[in-house]
Amino acid sequence: MWASVLASRQLTTLQLRLEPSGVLFLTLHRPAAFNAISMEMLNELHAVFDALQHPSSMLEALPPDFPRVVVLAGAGRAFSGGVDIKAADQGIGGQAWDYKDMRSQQLLSRLIEKMRAAPQPIIAAVQGAAAGGGLALALASDVRIAARGASFSAAFLGLVNELVEEAGQLEAAARKLAAEMLACSRLGLQSGGDGGEKGGGGGAGQGRGVTRSKL
Repeated sequence: MWASVLASRQLTTLQLRLEPSGVLFLTLHRPAAFNAISMEMLNELHAVFDALQHPSSMLEALPPDFPRVVVLAGAGRAFSGGVDIKAADQGIGGQAWDYKDMRSQQLLSRLIEKMRAAPQPIIAAVQGAAAGGGLALALASDVRIAARGASFSAAFLGLVNELVEEAGQLEAAARKLAAEMLACSRLGLQSGGDGGEKGGGGGAGQGRGVTRSKL
């Protein structure tokens, strides 16, 4: 049985519920911390998705007691507020990780790869915030269902170049940006605004990063 892989460990940050229909409800369960991703949660997610792997990518070939669809949700008011920075700073449980460290980022990246390789379709049921690492989990899912008021954000990646107060101002703002682009015969915009990646270090490559040889 697939769950035998998890039998040797007690999950403390996740809740699993497998229905007779084959739907597995996988719930991030740290509601007091807005389901922030601690090292413990990350390790448990790795264990779950390791157990969900199967040689066949066809649902019809899965054993009868094997989950056939995964619903990923968050307990409480949020889907996930992202990496638990407080736990990282304080070394809670002796499993602190530096969210800016490449090895820590690779742990999350490998989890995303396992989610994408899972034979089961994954549905993210999002309420409240899906931020940072929580956004990554939602995006790694095949389908996202969001409750009214849900928000999706990435703290260190600017997804929007400019904000306007009302929807009616969008066309005017777009026309202004288009005029700026048309004023350049060769387009090599390196905007210093908030629209591009906000990682450390300056120099070329920061900002909007739109590059074309000709209009």
